[in-house]
Parts: sequence; C-alpha cells; structure tokens
Amino acid sequence: RRWLGLRSFQSVAIVAEAGMRALASLAQSPQMARALSELGAAEIIVECMNSHSDVAKLHGEACRALKNMACDEVAKAKVVERSGFQLVLQSQKKFEFDQSFWDV
Repeated sequence: RRWLGLRSFQSVAIVAEAGMRALASLAQSPQMARALSELGAAEIIVECMNSHSDVAKLHGEACRALKNMACDEVAKAKVVERSGFQLVLQSQKKFEFDQSFWDV
C-alpha cells in the first residue's frame, strides 16, 4: 500500500521526520485520524520508528502522531494492532534525557 509516497522516502531520516510531523498535525482531528488509519498511517509510523531507532526527533514526532491518532477509536485500534503504544513507551524510556525527543 502506498501512502502519499512517504514509504518511498522513509529511509531518509529527515524526510521521515517531516512526514511524522505532518501526520501528527493532521491526526489532531478525529475524522482525519480515522482517514489516516484507513490509509495505513499507523503501519508507516511504526515502520519509520523501527527504521530509524536512533533518531530522537523522529521518534518524538512519531509518538505525537500515534497519540493524536488515539482520538478516534478506529485509529486507536490500528495503533494497538501495530504495537504502536508500546513503541511510544519504549521511545520515551530510550530518549528520556534527549531534549530533541521532547521538543515537538
């Protein structure tokens, strides 16, 4: 499944980070969170987090995106399916002392 071409560029951390930031902003609306989840956003967010496990800023944006997606029950279920909230907790622990993670 292609989602706005993000999958094509997710190997580039700075591009993936910008994508996470955009998803986080869009997912603030419950209707948009649901639409994004139906397009596979939760899967892509988790893939980006796993591909760039040492990029604190990307993880911060991705965590915000996953949190915002939880404003809709359908989207929240997709995040749970992908173990997204577990990744949020792991990222918070891993980047606990990295200010760039928290500055989102």
